[in-house]
Amino acid sequence: VQDCIDKGYLCIFAYDRDRNTHLPVFRSGLSAHYALCLGYARAANNNDTKVAAIAIHGVSPHPLIADIDDFYASSDQLRTAKYQTSTKEMLLARRLLILGKRR
Repeated sequence: VQDCIDKGYLCIFAYDRDRNTHLPVFRSGLSAHYALCLGYARAANNNDTKVAAIAIHGVSPHPLIADIDDFYASSDQLRTAKYQTSTKEMLLARRLLILGKRR
């Protein structure tokens, strides 16, 4: 993700979203949602290797900031999703979409 963002690409995460905080959770896809990753941040401390993703999504006007590993872990456990159509199940695991370069 960091490399793609540095090159000017946009990335989309599929993940389970907590109903109240919108942070990544583990519900096997029952809260499946997408977030558009606009950037990332690192701690100023060189010993800390954690990276936070800065994202937006349609449920909140506020940016979502969460550990990028939490997005990956939530995405990895996706197995099902709710549907309004007749489709019964969809596998979304480990989906990171790269949309293209921003202009």
